[in-house]
Amino acid sequence: MYGIRRARGAYFVRSKAGAGPDRTGTIVVDGAAEWTGKDVPVSAYHWEGGGKLFGLTIVAATEAGVARVPSVPAGKGRIVRPDATNFDFAKWPTLLEVEVPAGGEVRVRLT
Repeated sequence: MYGIRRARGAYFVRSKAGAGPDRTGTIVVDGAAEWTGKDVPVSAYHWEGGGKLFGLTIVAATEAGVARVPSVPAGKGRIVRPDATNFDFAKWPTLLEVEVPAGGEVRVRLT
């Protein structure tokens, strides 16, 4: 892992796998909750790429309730409810399954 960085209201866990327009896309989430960085966030985007590759990004909205999460791994992933007592991300409850297009954008709504 390279570490965690914050950009435009989201936290990114970057892996050594690299990124680029052919491997990443953008998620826009309507109905997302704001997050101040304190306590456990309400939602996160989780992607597993096989082996030990994974991506985990906090979904944090603006005051308007919209989260724009750029540079997430393309492919199938899930918006999940983080659980501070369990760091097995695969077991976190799924709020919504998402297919992120490589080099593109997908818009979803949390209810």
